[in-house]
Amino acid sequence: MKSIIIYLLIIILALLETTIIPFNLTLVTVILWSSVRSDYQGLSVAFLAGLLIDFLLGQNLGFSSLLYLLAVIPVYLYKKRFHAEKWQFLLPYILIIITFIDLFSYTILLSRLLLNAIAIVIFLPLIRFIASLTEDQRRLSLDTNI
Repeated sequence: MKSIIIYLLIIILALLETTIIPFNLTLVTVILWSSVRSDYQGLSVAFLAGLLIDFLLGQNLGFSSLLYLLAVIPVYLYKKRFHAEKWQFLLPYILIIITFIDLFSYTILLSRLLLNAIAIVIFLPLIRFIASLTEDQRRLSLDTNI
């Protein structure tokens, strides 16, 4: 039940991203969520967030989902060998991914990259806190099933 928090956060950020704030809050949140979670829930969050962004922007459904999935899969591959939840990996990785995504829209702005870097620093503790809440709930449900 507590994992619904991340979906609500994605909905709020997608609405903000498509109306007021001109940078990739949902992509940053999806990548951060995928890096701190041990299961593959980040893939479903990435797919649904991409569909929501496409729907809100009126684009072809699925394009952003594909981009978000392509951004999240290397996090899972990297996480098998190293600590992908460290900001030393996440900050350059997310900025590189956002730069490649901005190449598709031909709008690479240094100020936008700087705002995304600030969002990473702000959102990482928040995403870790939400992940710990959902992980504690999962442990409790596993303990009662034994």
